[in-house]
Amino acid sequence: MLNASFSQLDLVEPIQRALAAEKHQAPTAIQAKAIPHLLQGRDLLGQAEAGAGKTVAFTLPILQHLSIDRHPAGARKARALVLTPARERVTHIHESFRAYGRFVRLSQATVYEGPGKAAQAQALARGIDIVIGTPGRVVELINAGQLELNKLEILVLDEADRMLDLGLTAELKAIFEAAPSERQTIVFATTLPAEIKQLADSLLTDPVTVWANPPAPRLITTAQSARIRELEARRRVRDLLPERIAGRR
Repeated sequence: MLNASFSQLDLVEPIQRALAAEKHQAPTAIQAKAIPHLLQGRDLLGQAEAGAGKTVAFTLPILQHLSIDRHPAGARKARALVLTPARERVTHIHESFRAYGRFVRLSQATVYEGPGKAAQAQALARGIDIVIGTPGRVVELINAGQLELNKLEILVLDEADRMLDLGLTAELKAIFEAAPSERQTIVFATTLPAEIKQLADSLLTDPVTVWANPPAPRLITTAQSARIRELEARRRVRDLLPERIAGRR
């Protein structure tokens, strides 16, 4: 599957047409590994370096799920929520949904700290298919009664390791508590430290774990190899010394 084209993935025609319009033919490693599981509705923990294509890996399955099973989100509600640590990532993910969802016509809104908060709340008032936002702003909207997550179907944590590094644990916990337990949860990170694995264990149900590339074995550098040979030579000389002394006697 790693060398497959997007046409070999089980994606509906409007999304295939959008991929063709963007001139995307072959999925990246993380996309080829993650998309089939996400299309099946599985919870997923994924790891890949920046630029590996994690955004598209969750964008396409979300678009497919929401477009096949269409129904109103409801006032102040969202069907899918993507959390990411910074406004720049919010914008990037929004552009991805707009590009690949151009033929499925799902509503989306971006929410983040800064100006434009009134417009954000107004967009949410009628209900939104996809909300993309920073954890702090999402919690602010929940506390103000301007966003409800009780009908949420898909929750994505993008750059989860960075969100923990930024100390957003309390905000994430508040969001998890506001969301229904029956949902698809997707966690993507650049690295998978113990804290991320613990977070995934607490959030994901029967998840699949995918890597863009499996963790590489520790490599020994040329300098380290030379040092090992030097130490081994010294050990052999030391082991021979008692024999040489005994021979002289």
